[in-house]
Amino acid sequence: MSHNETLADKVAANIRAEMAAQRKNAVELAAVLSIGHRAAVRRWSGQQAFSLNELSKVSRWLGVPSSTLMADRARLQAVAS
Repeated sequence: MSHNETLADKVAANIRAEMAAQRKNAVELAAVLSIGHRAAVRRWSGQQAFSLNELSKVSRWLGVPSSTLMADRARLQAVAS
């Protein structure tokens, strides 16, 4: 995590990466979170932080632990190698 990167930034980046890997989109994210498309895009892009409840829902939807969505990507890639 860079000095200016927040946990919210890291979570949004990890969710984007996992959604891309699973070919999921913001429309599906909005449905999972029961929010509008624009609100989902704000969270997906990192403009607005995911709440803990939303993080839990997304974690179950993507089939990955919440802790994975909060981890440093570099560390995750090193473990996967």
